[in-house]
Amino acid sequence: MSGYRDDFYVPENIIGYTGELGKSATVYFEKQEGDTITFGRITQDHLNKENEGREMVRVRPKNNYEGENIRAAQVGGKNVSRKDYLEENKGKIKLIGPDKYQNIKTGEEVTFKKVYVEKYDHGIPHISRTALKKTTPVNIETLREAIGDFTDKKLIHTEEDIRKENEIQELIGKSFEDLFEDEDEKQEQDRVEGTSKNQAGDVDNIPEKVNYVRFAEQPQRVNAPNRQRRNTPVNNNAQEKSTKPRL
Repeated sequence: MSGYRDDFYVPENIIGYTGELGKSATVYFEKQEGDTITFGRITQDHLNKENEGREMVRVRPKNNYEGENIRAAQVGGKNVSRKDYLEENKGKIKLIGPDKYQNIKTGEEVTFKKVYVEKYDHGIPHISRTALKKTTPVNIETLREAIGDFTDKKLIHTEEDIRKENEIQELIGKSFEDLFEDEDEKQEQDRVEGTSKNQAGDVDNIPEKVNYVRFAEQPQRVNAPNRQRRNTPVNNNAQEKSTKPRL
């Protein structure tokens, strides 16, 4: 029985794990090809059962992805590194314990610990619960069991998530010239489809094509300059001024 992305979720792509070995550890996968990195993970145990299983596989350029162990935490629903937190809150917080800070104004407390994070798309979309431990010849046999135990994609991933990821992957490696060519092809396809609908009698929502040449050849109406009405105060003043003898 085949599973989600069996081509990627293979023992050769395991780079390590978070959690405790032999106790439903989260297994991380990564593969580098050319200028891109493909990455994912298998979550074996989570409070949200829809977050268990195979993570949606993502692809990013090497300069747009980094996985590392750093001190980080979740602050206000956002994953942040300790370095960024200290820079953004300089003068607003105080140290109250080992890697523990308190906002002077609000009293909010934040504790940072060493965890594995995945940085991409100008942020930290994923933060693990512990630091990553690398794969060894000893632990690989235990870690590979997750591949057979969890074959389905996580239920938390919606069709919209998949669509957006597919769009991102289609843009990787393309130049601006390629993007413009793709847009031209799309517009031409839309035009052809619109013509076909028009011929079939389905003319709803089909914009009318403007004949700019014919429009340019038509005589254009020239607006006459504004004329002041007679017997208006402004006009009378002008007439009075014109009847005065010049000095």
